[in-house]
Amino acid sequence: MWGLRYGADSSNNSDLKDSASTQGHIFAVYIHPEYIGLGYGSKCLQEATECWQAGGTRDVARRVFEQNVCANAFYKRYNFQITGRIRTDDRWAIPDQELVLRM
Repeated sequence: MWGLRYGADSSNNSDLKDSASTQGHIFAVYIHPEYIGLGYGSKCLQEATECWQAGGTRDVARRVFEQNVCANAFYKRYNFQITGRIRTDDRWAIPDQELVLRM
């Protein structure tokens, strides 16, 4: 019904060149449409953030389609900031932007 796929990158090969620490990444968030707005996404993000903080992660990155108003609003509500890095994946041909949470 709901889930979050996340991880960390300690290779220092990420887009965040100014971060010397391990960087967390949110790869995917899945919430069934019937369960959107019931707090499952917030709970997933909270649990992932607690894991990252316990491991010393200071930055968490997420890429979101620019036109996905709901997703952008969700991450902004949790203090993710737009970095200005935009790319277009050939698979979808839709621009996505990088959002970062500095913990």
